Amino acid sequence: MMSYLNLLPLAYRRKQLILLRLRQWSVAWVVSLCVTGLLGWTQWSTFRAGMLRLASLQEEYEPIKQTSEEVDRFGQTIEDLQQRESLVLELADEQSMFTLMGVLSRAARACGGRVSIQQMVVQRRTDGEKAVRALTLTGLAENNKDVASFVDELRKINAFDRVELRNTGMTDWNSIESRTYNLECVF
Repeated sequence: MMSYLNLLPLAYRRKQLILLRLRQWSVAWVVSLCVTGLLGWTQWSTFRAGMLRLASLQEEYEPIKQTSEEVDRFGQTIEDLQQRESLVLELADEQSMFTLMGVLSRAARACGGRVSIQQMVVQRRTDGEKAVRALTLTGLAENNKDVASFVDELRKINAFDRVELRNTGMTDWNSIESRTYNLECVF
């Protein structure tokens, strides 16, 4: 049952319906536009705060970065210096090896050629807190007297801090009874 009767023309009713729908949709569009604007502003504010924080962190990081670069440069400098040091030590070892050969030749010559060196080993090691080099000699001599005079000659030359006869032994070398010796010279 109807309580009223709409006598307005159909074109007018259609116009009212279109206006009503336009008002409803415009409210929805305005609300969604406001919500989108609010979300965009929130995101932009967060982005801006992040950019400001990033800028401040970069300012704080700059001295650390410079220090890190300096540490890298110093590390490279240290590495270069270590390479130079090792080269100098190698050259010093080569020079000292020539000197050692001269000292050993002089001591063997003083024994009249009755002492021979068969093996020579140079090592770096620590003796207490001090770094030293040790020369270990192994060889042959005609008798104990020649070994003793060889050790005595090495001590007289004063090229070594300490000359120690470690051991001696007997051997047959080319059917000749000889003495073997092992001695250590620290320098």
